[in-house]
Amino acid sequence: MKTAVGWLLFELSKNGLLPDGIPDDIYEQAKEMEKEQIGDAYERGFNQGYRDPEFLNTNDSDDEY
Repeated sequence: MKTAVGWLLFELSKNGLLPDGIPDDIYEQAKEMEKEQIGDAYERGFNQGYRDPEFLNTNDSDDEY
């Protein structure tokens, strides 16, 4: 699975919009920023009470089939 950054760069390159590519340091910086944003979004959502008890339930003994 590609990250959004990886997908975007692939698509731009595939369509000839990045003929010379981008420097590795910029790519790595973009990936790091993406990781931070995902982590921040998760923390904000989880800490603000957006918890689905069914999703968080790890006890499979009460599953109905």
